[in-house]
Amino acid sequence: MNKDFIYHSVDGKKMISFTITDGVLETISFSQNDDAGNKLRQIDLDGNLDGVLKLFYPTGVLNKEKEIKGMVAEGKAVTYYPNGAVYVIDEYKNGSLHKASEVFDENGTKISGNE
Repeated sequence: MNKDFIYHSVDGKKMISFTITDGVLETISFSQNDDAGNKLRQIDLDGNLDGVLKLFYPTGVLNKEKEIKGMVAEGKAVTYYPNGAVYVIDEYKNGSLHKASEVFDENGTKISGNE
């Protein structure tokens, strides 16, 4: 069994962590502290996560979104350029890549991928 813990801090006040076991996302935690280090909020997700996971560039622009079903990738995963244009579209089934990536340039023109 391979267990990974991934932590990411934004400006020292916001923290997001993931627990991944054998490639399967188990938990996601988000916490936010005030300037004095007091915890303002914490959100813990575990067990059966369904929905769309969204990650953002520090500027607030959407970076990635991935459909999650039962804590594994299921459906489309889209990565965006910082200007908001689509960069890559992947499709997952039961946590594994199902369809080859479609890749676009910053102007939205497809440069590779399935037809």
